[in-house]
Amino acid sequence: MIGVAGAVAEALQKPFPEEFLEDEHYFWGSPDAMSETDWRLTGCPPGNPDKLFLAAVEKVASLLQRNDIWRELIGTAPDLIAASRLRLRPPRPLSVCERFQECQRMRTSAEASARWRSRQISN
Repeated sequence: MIGVAGAVAEALQKPFPEEFLEDEHYFWGSPDAMSETDWRLTGCPPGNPDKLFLAAVEKVASLLQRNDIWRELIGTAPDLIAASRLRLRPPRPLSVCERFQECQRMRTSAEASARWRSRQISN
């Protein structure tokens, strides 16, 4: 159910959601219907939904069409998406120039700290 939830929620926002939810070849038959990760979660090869997959689509759609859950999902989804993007983005390695600049900042900071300490000791 988790694997299909995002695509089902997206389909429910379309003008004729039943076309997307009911026709396994029209929407679900496309590998682009969901991300690779979502397809992996379903246990189906991309673009080849099975009966269990389609049953999960129906169940998720019925749950999401309940107004209380739908409102909560719409309110929470942007935060969840933003948080997942932050976690998935690997840090960019520093270029040689950036590493040099970082070393210079650290050196300058260390020298400033040493000067401050020497002044404190002499006072």
